[in-house]
Amino acid sequence: MTFTEVKQQSYQAEYAASMTLLWVVGCLSLVTALGIFGQARFAVTRRVRQIGIRRALGAQQGQIVGYFMLENALLTLFGVALGCVAAIILNMQFSNWFELATVPAEFFALGGVCMMLLGQAATLAPACRAARVSPAIASRLGASR
Repeated sequence: MTFTEVKQQSYQAEYAASMTLLWVVGCLSLVTALGIFGQARFAVTRRVRQIGIRRALGAQQGQIVGYFMLENALLTLFGVALGCVAAIILNMQFSNWFELATVPAEFFALGGVCMMLLGQAATLAPACRAARVSPAIASRLGASR
């Protein structure tokens, strides 16, 4: 066997494990994006009358989009901060218990940035839907209550 073949064979299990973890991270990110999308869509649906009133009072579409994007950014930032603190604590505990190396801090920062971007991307469609609410919706919903 050549050196290249020996090297490939010896790292085959690690490669398979890293690919499995990559798929798990991808699937969990997709589930997270769907959850954020659902939460944002629910927030828009629940506040159609409020959005219509804001539009009737002169709010531009960009302001409505910005409102929902900011709201989501704050929620996501809170979740990312809480998740990073928990991950760092667990990282230290696992490294002590199992005598493993700790995960570099850059990974936590990169993961946080990726989750923030994922959250903003998942909120964009519901925020744009909210911006298209007609001011007339507020008067129609107000008359029926």
